[in-house]
Amino acid sequence: VVLNVVNNQWAISTFQGIARGGSGTFAARGLGFGIPSLRVDGNDYLAVHAVAKWAIERARRNLGPTLVEYVTYRVGAHSSSDDPSAYRPKAESDAWP
Repeated sequence: VVLNVVNNQWAISTFQGIARGGSGTFAARGLGFGIPSLRVDGNDYLAVHAVAKWAIERARRNLGPTLVEYVTYRVGAHSSSDDPSAYRPKAESDAWP
């Protein structure tokens, strides 16, 4: 199995560093359970492709689970009733492509 975590930095209106419940990354949590885990720039197509290919190959060879954390950014609202400008600074979203 390949566990895919799309880390868009926000859990509705709470920054993921708070919502995740502590320091570290989602990939580090996988390592804590003995699951080979990688963190990749979710905006880099070639990096995503290479990591996904590696993880899928592990699954096909029955080498156990793999966790991949794709780090990206949610530029828009979580839903139609969400106003991200109420909880995150404009400079933050401007820093992402």
